[in-house]
Formats: sequence, C-alpha cells, structure tokens
Amino acid sequence: MPRRIPLFLTLALLGAGALTPVASAATPSTVFRPFATPNPEPQPGGRWGERLVVSDDMNADGVKDIWTSTPSADGQYPDQGRVYLLSGKDRSILRTIDSPEPQGGTAFGFPDSDTGVPSGAKFGFYISVPGDLNGDGKDDVVVGTDAQNVYTGAKNGVPNTAPCGAPEPNGCNEGQGKAWAFSGTTSRVLRVFDNPDPQGTPANRARFGSRIGRAGDVTGDGVADIVIGASGSDVPAGCGDVTPVPAGCRKDQGQAYVFNGATGARVRTLDLPAADQQGASCATNCGQLGISVQGPRRHQSRRRRRSARRRRHVQRHRQDVPVQRQGRDRAAAHRRPGATGESLLRVP
Repeated sequence: MPRRIPLFLTLALLGAGALTPVASAATPSTVFRPFATPNPEPQPGGRWGERLVVSDDMNADGVKDIWTSTPSADGQYPDQGRVYLLSGKDRSILRTIDSPEPQGGTAFGFPDSDTGVPSGAKFGFYISVPGDLNGDGKDDVVVGTDAQNVYTGAKNGVPNTAPCGAPEPNGCNEGQGKAWAFSGTTSRVLRVFDNPDPQGTPANRARFGSRIGRAGDVTGDGVADIVIGASGSDVPAGCGDVTPVPAGCRKDQGQAYVFNGATGARVRTLDLPAADQQGASCATNCGQLGISVQGPRRHQSRRRRRSARRRRHVQRHRQDVPVQRQGRDRAAAHRRPGATGESLLRVP
C-alpha cells in the first residue's frame, strides 16, 4: 500500500494546493508549494492562524476543511477572539464562531497588558476536533479561552456577590477559563465545560481550557470524549491565592480532566503522579500539568466505523489483507489507559 504524505506536513507548510482526503505518495523530490492565507479581518496583534486543526469536509466539495482562530482579535470587546472555518480547497471563509460569553476590558475585570493595551478572554486560544459528538456524521469542534472570568458568587468557598471587575475580593474567578463544544455543521453550542475545581484571581489564573485534546472513547458509549487542561490550577483549588503559600499547597501544579463527549459530564481528573510532585508544599515550578494534552488517536463515530468496515471489507477481498485483527489489537491498546486514568508511561 503506498505511503501517504503526513497531513501535518501539508498543514505546517500550508500546502501543496488544496487539502485532499487522500494524498499521493511523497518522494524525496516532492515539491511543496506554500501559499498564504491572509487574515480576513486584519488587525494588529490579532494572532491570526495561531491555532490550526483539520476537520471533515464540511461543505461537500470533496476536500477536508480547516478550523483556525485569532485569539487576540478585538470584537465587541478587546482581545475577545474569534474562530473561523476555512475551505480546504480555496481557503475562503465558510463560517465564523464568536464566544457565547464574550469578555474583554476592565469592565470585566481584565487589566491592561504591560503595553497598556486592554486584554480579554481570548476565545479561540485553543481549538480541537475530537470527532463527532452529536451523531450527525461530521466532526465537531471544541474551543477554549485562555482567561475567561467566571462569576461564581463566591471566592474560594466564601460567598460574595460582587461581580467580575469589582475590587477583590469579589464573586468572580478571574482567569479560570472555559470551553465550549460546537456543532461542526451548524456552529450550535453542544456542550459547555467549566473547571470542576473552580479557582482564579488576577494574580493566580487556573487557565482551564488553554489546552484541549481528543481522548478517544474512554466511556465506551461510541462518542468521542475530550480532555481539557488547567495548567495553572492549584492543588487544593485556590490555595496559592495567598502569600506565603500555606502548608500542603502546590501552587500551579495543574490538572487535566476527561469529559464525556455525549453529555459533557466529567469522567475523571488527572493529577501529577506522586513521584513527580515537588514535595508536600510547593510555591513555584510545581509542574503545570495540562500544559499539553492529547489522546493517542482520533476517535471514529459509529457511522464512521461502519463506513470504515465496508471499505476494509472491499479492500480485504481485493488485496487479501487481514486488517480486522490488526484494527482490534490497535484499538484495545489505546483503550486501556483511558479506562483507568493510570500513568502508563513516564517520559523524563
């Protein structure tokens, strides 16, 4: 079977023409022709194209399409962020997604940056395509913010009704972060993901949603699950809001969470293994677990698996290739870590 050009090479160079579902074999003499895709809504510091992920063919032209973002784009508010679906064939805009809860500026509790420019939640700071979440046979997309302020009516368990932007202490978790799953076909909100361990102050952000990845089907319900990192989370939650850090607190140790793609419910919490924790208490460089999260492979929905089985059946009869056992073994190897959440491999 001919070797195919790795998709990440095509994306890294943005291209040898359009993204095609099946690429021809690469050779040492293969010529890649880069192309530019300018920001359709140009503005200084918008960070166009900082995130990039390939999706299904969403407009039925036979070519895979691309999700990208401008997490620092100004909109209704400064640094609000925006997400775009681009045609993989001609890079035209197929759709835009704005934050369901746009935030930015001092009215929402965001301080000005070091350069005096107003900051905001940065919708689109991370984007991921875990698979088909709503059973329509098309990829859906999960979008996170880097700094979403979340009103909780309390601060570290103490009731407080002061809104986000009010002087501390208030009832807002600044920089807690948030994520949403959107339908790839309609952009409708499918799921809302909040930090299961609420926390956040202007000087101690949890950053939930700053990294998002596919988790495969951890729950075995046939729907792709999602892993979301909170690399700035304290363990226990919010313990690093005070100075000096109290005994038993590991500031910014970070956590990651696996969520059920079908319901949005938390499946499990992933903590830094005990052997790698920086003692019983830690004030700096405590780990930041969740700064990068990703499952080993992309999950296929039931509809896709049926289609894949049909293709394998045809291929087996054409080429007499025993692919069924190979597929089962590979799937089993990937299910085991998600089923328990245990650490299987430590990379020094």
